[in-house]
Amino acid sequence: MGTPGLAAESSRRRDAALARVARACAGATTIQFRLDAPTGPPVGIAPVPRTGDAYGYATVNVPLTGVSGRRDVYLVLADGVPVATCSLD
Repeated sequence: MGTPGLAAESSRRRDAALARVARACAGATTIQFRLDAPTGPPVGIAPVPRTGDAYGYATVNVPLTGVSGRRDVYLVLADGVPVATCSLD
């Protein structure tokens, strides 16, 4: 699932993203930030911690690498991973 609309409004370099995510179920999963399309090259991947509650959110810091210029950035989530907020730093 891709979430468009995270494009930077300026050409300022973005080095990290912060996302508040939840994961009620056991098992490993990640959040991914990709360039230009949900299937584009990954520029940041981070594990989603198990929070034990579908609405118990944890903040995940995702370092971004290989991003230059003005680009569309997509947040790609696994099923069952809700996001409360997401920002580019």
